[in-house]
Amino acid sequence: MKLMTPFLVTATFIGIYAFIVLRNKMAGRQQSARHGKAIANAFINAYFMFLSLFHAFLCKNTLEIFRCRTMEDGKAYLDVEPSIECYTEEWYKQLPLAILAFLVYGARLAAGCLLLSCVLVVLRLSLRPLLVLTPSSQPSASRRSSTSC
Repeated sequence: MKLMTPFLVTATFIGIYAFIVLRNKMAGRQQSARHGKAIANAFINAYFMFLSLFHAFLCKNTLEIFRCRTMEDGKAYLDVEPSIECYTEEWYKQLPLAILAFLVYGARLAAGCLLLSCVLVVLRLSLRPLLVLTPSSQPSASRRSSTSC
């Protein structure tokens, strides 16, 4: 059940947002497109703030399925749920969900940092021509001498 936490949180945020939108439509409230966009942005910001705050917890939960312990009988069991034997059919059924959850939540931080780095490099390269002084843009000698004290 712990592996479902990230998906349940996502479903909860989507459900609350859908409820608010449907409630406003059913009540016949006219909203501008700008107001609707503001509500959507508020939910997106809240969702990503939640993910940022609970990133370590979510990553830990998604990786718990890989932490098995070998017992005296020679079989490996999940550390967090000793009733589930590792490397069995039941364990393999949960494996794709754990991998997907880790890719969505765990690798998000690394992907976000990489994306931010790429954006900053592109911005830096696009601004480079503006920062380079060409001979025609350098102050002339007469201007330099008139501004000196």
